[in-house]
Amino acid sequence: MAAKRLPSRLILAASLLFAATLPGFPARAADEVHPASLMPPVVLAYAEISQPAAFLDVALDPQWKDALATLPDVKKALQSKDYQQLQQVLGVVEQRLGMKWQEALRGVVDGGIYVGVDVLGKGVVIVKARDAELLQKASDLALDLAAKQAEKMGQASPIKSAEYKGFKGYSLGKEARFAIVDNMLVASNTEAGVKSVIDRYQGKKRLPGLEKMPDFLQARKMASSSGGPPAGWGMVRLVPFRLIPGISKAFDGPRDNPGIEFLIGGLFESLKDAQLAVWSVDVKAGELAIRSHLPYDASKVSEKRQWFFDKDGREALPLVRPPGTILSATGYRNLEEFWHAREELFEENVNGGFSQAESQLALFFSGRDFATDVLGEMGPRTRFVVTRQEYAKDQPVPGIKIPGFAGVVEMKDPDKFSTNLIASYQKIVGIISLTGSMEGRASLLMETETHEGATIYKARYLPGPDVDKEYADFVYNFAPSCARVGNYFIFGSSVSITRDLVKELKNPAASQPTGDNLVVETDLAQLADILQDNIDALVTQNVLQEGTTRDEAEKNVGVGLSLLKQMKVSRFRLAHDKETLTLEMAIGLPKPK
Repeated sequence: MAAKRLPSRLILAASLLFAATLPGFPARAADEVHPASLMPPVVLAYAEISQPAAFLDVALDPQWKDALATLPDVKKALQSKDYQQLQQVLGVVEQRLGMKWQEALRGVVDGGIYVGVDVLGKGVVIVKARDAELLQKASDLALDLAAKQAEKMGQASPIKSAEYKGFKGYSLGKEARFAIVDNMLVASNTEAGVKSVIDRYQGKKRLPGLEKMPDFLQARKMASSSGGPPAGWGMVRLVPFRLIPGISKAFDGPRDNPGIEFLIGGLFESLKDAQLAVWSVDVKAGELAIRSHLPYDASKVSEKRQWFFDKDGREALPLVRPPGTILSATGYRNLEEFWHAREELFEENVNGGFSQAESQLALFFSGRDFATDVLGEMGPRTRFVVTRQEYAKDQPVPGIKIPGFAGVVEMKDPDKFSTNLIASYQKIVGIISLTGSMEGRASLLMETETHEGATIYKARYLPGPDVDKEYADFVYNFAPSCARVGNYFIFGSSVSITRDLVKELKNPAASQPTGDNLVVETDLAQLADILQDNIDALVTQNVLQEGTTRDEAEKNVGVGLSLLKQMKVSRFRLAHDKETLTLEMAIGLPKPK
């Protein structure tokens, strides 16, 4: 029986969405009431989308449908019975309202969607329309559609109505209540939730709302710390979560994943004492950016995580972008302090692995103390770059092509330490060459060259007489190299990437510290190009993993590559000022048609 009631509920929900997004006439004075002032001050979580038009511009862009409609699974969904029924409902709505459903959705531009949830899961949703009269008309249409759907299925109408303080409210089952309060659609999973909004709306001075709470004001300020009011933001009060068993270990450790700690350990440092967590989202300048914000106080950073932040706020160096860059990363991490803190940060089995790695790496540094004489000689600012590979005309081209990559480390005493790094490079190349020869692979030949005033140490695989120069072995992706530029040392997987970085690092701007703690930026168009170089392998993999035909696999891969090129860039960024730590994830958006 519950399954039979589902369609009417879905139709009502869809119709109410249209009702809440209808364009109307100039706003009344009631629009000056911020929905946060109508919510109880004790909500656990709050969220608002105050600029929905920014998201609708992206979501309703027809090129998404045009691109995705070519995919076999999407094409099947568009031909399904459920999709056809949805189209019929939309047709009725458009006919009754005299406008396209896209126009109705865009009517929410000056309204917004606001949500509050308390610790028991009781929530309130407020959607603001521009005009109360038109909103009521649309609500009546939604109720009429739901009643007719129930009648069509031989059921009584699921809608019940009652009046409270001059406003008519409706119920749908046991856990859905809503009312039209002037120009607002107010919905809740409890009757008390709707009534509380009406109470505050009529006498808000006697019943304080969330908007006046100090932590709400702090959260709103944090959400705007990345450049003005965002298109949407929200907050979560964290104090109740500290009662969850094991939560303190999740924030403070020790943990069993050194990679997570190395990348975002500073977030855990802020979370362990934070009273609030805040998020914000923006759609502008051709990208979608999602950010999380936490309170930050340098004086409260524990000793075991001092390696994560710079005391003076001069952290990561600028990104370097040599020609053909796919990915560029830069970060601040004091490696020596990280190494000394590892026993407090990680569980015993992880530290056992660190000890084993230390003894093995010591072989390449002539027995020097790894923490003091190796990590201690490195500065805290490192960079990593991935670029499209260039293959010399007189060398074999591998059948499977991978990008070139390189790391750039900072040296405290470059005259002394660079010599040690060159010696370590030669040892590593020698071991790889010897091991490869024993396994029947090509040998490595070590050479040097001068480029832009810097000496580049390089090695290349010597092609044997039977090598297919157009579809060679995978190892021909590599020509390991290294070079010193001032107080920086480059380790590259190819000679070309090392040459490019020598030029990049000679630019004085490449040595100016920024306020960013970590930045990873990916050029998605370049990534699509390197994937295109290996299109046959990608199609074959899709056929084997998804069980598709080759024609379907080619369409799947083609759509993915096309979207990557249109999105252009993605970015992961961790930064802070004196009060706020911000984690940002952004992705480029295709230009609208």
